Amino acid sequence: MFAPVISSARKRSLSSLIAGTAIAVAFLVLFIVFSRQNFQLLIIVIELASLVVSIAIFSIVWNARRNVKDLFLMAIGLSFLFTALLDALFTFSLIDSSLFRDLTFDNAVQIWIAARYFQCITLLVAFLLIDRTLSHEGKYDTVLLALPYAAITGILLFAIFGSHSFPSCDTLFGGYTAFKIASEFLISLLLVAGLAILVSRRKHLDPEVWDYLVLSQVLLVFGELSFAISGSGFQLTNFLGYFCRFVSIYFIYRAIVVVGIARPFDLLYHELQLHE
Repeated sequence: MFAPVISSARKRSLSSLIAGTAIAVAFLVLFIVFSRQNFQLLIIVIELASLVVSIAIFSIVWNARRNVKDLFLMAIGLSFLFTALLDALFTFSLIDSSLFRDLTFDNAVQIWIAARYFQCITLLVAFLLIDRTLSHEGKYDTVLLALPYAAITGILLFAIFGSHSFPSCDTLFGGYTAFKIASEFLISLLLVAGLAILVSRRKHLDPEVWDYLVLSQVLLVFGELSFAISGSGFQLTNFLGYFCRFVSIYFIYRAIVVVGIARPFDLLYHELQLHE
């Protein structure tokens, strides 16, 4: 009964992926041209654009929470909300470090690493929560996620700016510490673990949603690996890392906002077909 719906969803998925890939390539060409003029400004532009999309993801998921009863979507939204807070501090430190008292380059890199750890772990949690709840009928799920996420964000910021207990990431000699480099590889492994969970939960998602999420996760892995092998702040590998992260957020936007929110009935039909 629902086979035509799923078939049409798969066709729509392929056409959307082609369009999305074309847009990503267009962004890449634009960024490469722009990078020849001012590389640091380009990174700031990419980060600001990523922040805007991240906040958009949370805002739309939050406003749709009464119509879309899915903890997975809310988990994604909360992940991007708190990650965006950390990323905003990092981006503004690039724009003008005088905005923050006694901010060092090491602090900026520490914020970056903290944000990446937070993002990969919360995305992993979101994938684990596909088709699941934390409380009875999901009544308190948002609170059960938001409170620990807020607490963890506060602890990370206190460790960087308050107690200064967060491990150093900059050697002060134009390179990164072993902790920073090892963290990039560890974060990549955690992202791969999230990808494996996503693959195992494939049957619970609309095909187009799943495709976009997988692409996003793969791009995040490539981005982190690019940062891991980068020896300084403004090398080609760093550019690839920032670009991959930006496009991954775009694919998340497509998956969650355009598909999960704008076309919720496709998800419903997919679940009905599973129970036939």
